[in-house]
Amino acid sequence: MITYLLASLLVQLCESKLSFVAVLARDGAIQMKNAKYFNITNDESIFLNPGRLTDVGKHQLHLLGRQLRYNYTKEKGLLSNEYNSNEVVFRSSGLNRTIESAQGFFSGFYHPGTGPILHNNLVKKAKPGIKVEDFQDIITELGSSALPYFMQPVPLHTTSEKKDYLFNAHTECTSLKADDKKYADEFREIDIKYEHLYKTLAKEYSYHVNSALEIYLFYENLASVIGNYGRDSVHLNDEIIDKLKEATLDQTLNMFLRSELKLKLMSYVILADIKEHLSNVVNKHNNNELKMAYYQTSDVHLLAIFKLIGIELPKEVLFGSSLILELSEEESNDESVERKYEIRLFYNGKLTKLRDKEVTEFKEFIKLIEGKMFKNMEEFMYSCLSNEEDEEITLSTGMLVIIIIIVAAIGLVVAVSFYNLCYRMEDEEELDVKVSNPVRIVEEIGEENKSQPDASQLTEIDKMSMLIPDSLIND
Repeated sequence: MITYLLASLLVQLCESKLSFVAVLARDGAIQMKNAKYFNITNDESIFLNPGRLTDVGKHQLHLLGRQLRYNYTKEKGLLSNEYNSNEVVFRSSGLNRTIESAQGFFSGFYHPGTGPILHNNLVKKAKPGIKVEDFQDIITELGSSALPYFMQPVPLHTTSEKKDYLFNAHTECTSLKADDKKYADEFREIDIKYEHLYKTLAKEYSYHVNSALEIYLFYENLASVIGNYGRDSVHLNDEIIDKLKEATLDQTLNMFLRSELKLKLMSYVILADIKEHLSNVVNKHNNNELKMAYYQTSDVHLLAIFKLIGIELPKEVLFGSSLILELSEEESNDESVERKYEIRLFYNGKLTKLRDKEVTEFKEFIKLIEGKMFKNMEEFMYSCLSNEEDEEITLSTGMLVIIIIIVAAIGLVVAVSFYNLCYRMEDEEELDVKVSNPVRIVEEIGEENKSQPDASQLTEIDKMSMLIPDSLIND
């Protein structure tokens, strides 16, 4: 019975064919960004060009490339041994360290010895615009290799940081900059939570770290030292390092991954790109041949995708870490049966659960990420146009309208009051004249009586309007 179950399992595994893989990798170890925390006297180069990829970092990505080449060419047979531009695409953010990391990766994935070979007749024809004799020694050295050591150049797609919507859309979103101001209290809560850690670092290790932001920068430099020189290069105990990881993750979540808008902005274009590739493979669009997409990115982008789609967050994303998505097709000889596609995720080589599932159906996965993404590129672009800054402008315009209305109302009241005041002054002057000259008043009344009713028939309102004293009416 057990033998039968094992055989059935093997048959099921054999019937599952790997169709596509997406790789998201963090950059390799970098040089320290702030030298004030550590004093590494045996290698001063770590203080030069802060933030740049180190030789250790290049080596890390080269080894990752070597391992994945073995996985997907020899072990799983997804890719050709030689470079095929229709099979793979490489993308990177615009930072130097990520570009160099990507170059390190495909120097391992298509390592020297896998590059193109020139046959004798082509060697003779491969001439540059200047005299070939000047390079005769090099031509002899190259032999049949198009490049030294049969190297394979690979196109790397990237763009400048400010125009990089694939990786850096969130950096230019003014609504997020305004949003950061709202969370000052949360920063203070983190400071209170780790106050004891700050004191321990100062008292026992003479590291004066006084805020959550400084903790983030401190651990970033600590990780750089450990990544380049190993754990033994720092004299902090394991408990302190674990606490630093926890504080840094808290700060990272608060600083970068607090709002769903920021998570979407950091993840949308990458997920949309992956979704398009997956759909093309499943639906066989345009005779799709693409089998692997590689994205060289940062730890924060990886954490954003982890949090957005529901993967358990690791304590930290080490230099050279990778998140791999595999799309497998369940093969069947019956063409009338709809083929099933499944998604598996691997973090640093280990099968990782997506919302408590080790295997997710393709349609379910697409539905999941669609529910977490912008509907389209227009909504993605508009998300930062309809921002806090616009709300402030709208509010200011509303306040301006209210102020104009108030000023106009006040002006109207003043004008009416002024008019009434002037009218009363004229009436009082006229009354004074009439009272001082009763004969003139009687004459005027006599003239008016020709066209008006008798004064005795006038109402009280008529009397007041004509400003006639009761004594004159009685006479």
